[in-house]
Amino acid sequence: MFSTIRLPYDFNLLEPARDVLNEFGGLSVLFNYSEKRGRRIHLGETRIILDPISCGGQNDSITEESRLIGHPLYPLGEVFDDYYDPDESTILIDDLGRIFLVSFFAPCFIGETFDISLDHTIAGIKGEMVNKNGLR
Repeated sequence: MFSTIRLPYDFNLLEPARDVLNEFGGLSVLFNYSEKRGRRIHLGETRIILDPISCGGQNDSITEESRLIGHPLYPLGEVFDDYYDPDESTILIDDLGRIFLVSFFAPCFIGETFDISLDHTIAGIKGEMVNKNGLR
């Protein structure tokens, strides 16, 4: 599948990104969820799209998040989920294979691998915020 995906020219393709895109490139998942927020039930919809070129225009943000995390990052695609951002969050992978989401606020660590991150996202497990001191 990887050979059919256009890649952004602005970033060096990291080995973990190549592996994920070889296996999952072009993946599009849409699912509904419900979440209890206080006394109210929030009904939401999440869409995951693995298409690195869809992250265009995020170069400065990705460079800043790389500096914050302390590892190079590569864009994998986007998540549309109103929990993280009313628009979209960028899915990023670092050189260790860890997955992060970046929305309008600080980046969020989702999981040690793409498989774990996908499971967490579908199960509604929210990530851990990365602050100015880095991860954890």
